[in-house]
Amino acid sequence: MTNAKRKIVVVDDEPLIRMGTADTLRDGGFEVLEANNASDALCPFCEGQQVAALVSDVQMPGAITGLDLALLIARWHPATAVVMISGGPVPSHMPPGALFLAKPVADDTLLRTVCCAIDGKALSKPPDPSSSTQASVQEPEHVQSDDDDDGNSGHP
Repeated sequence: MTNAKRKIVVVDDEPLIRMGTADTLRDGGFEVLEANNASDALCPFCEGQQVAALVSDVQMPGAITGLDLALLIARWHPATAVVMISGGPVPSHMPPGALFLAKPVADDTLLRTVCCAIDGKALSKPPDPSSSTQASVQEPEHVQSDDDDDGNSGHP
């Protein structure tokens, strides 16, 4: 599949960083949707759009952080690749399979990482729910509680 058919949601509350990230991915042939907060980034997913990857800053203001968003997307849309970007340390509870980049990120590193994340999801694509009967899982009302900390780092 060419990158032109792959949709990426880029989330960062810093406009210049978000625009630079989005421009790099567009130059790489991706279709890019931009959001300035995690709540707005949920819209394409709620609308049923097929999103190949979420590229999000970790810390953002608002009710939902970038890490919360990544955990939600990993749970609700497991076929969507997740790439987290931050000027701080690697979060201790990254979604399984999520990749992390430290700011500042070189354009070629961003493109290579997003492509690897998407290709990795394509190789481990979960079964199509319409092709088999699967139990419906009720999602919890929270993403993570203090009880969820088992002392493991949560990332590979």
